[in-house]
Amino acid sequence: CESVQVAAEYRGGSVPEGSRSLTFRVVYRDPKAISAPDEAKTLTDKEVDKVQAKALAQVQQDLGATLRA
Repeated sequence: CESVQVAAEYRGGSVPEGSRSLTFRVVYRDPKAISAPDEAKTLTDKEVDKVQAKALAQVQQDLGATLRA
């Protein structure tokens, strides 16, 4: 994961009172893109999905966050 930014915040509507919905912009890039650009490759969906699932599980555990569909 190269960077994470909050893209939007929403409160109200279907979001429970006292909660908020956050949308994140996440950029994934081969770590070699910085240290050895000639060796960098395009990441596969499977590689990104694995890292993203791990990050989501950690956020759910640490912060009690839930993923909205």
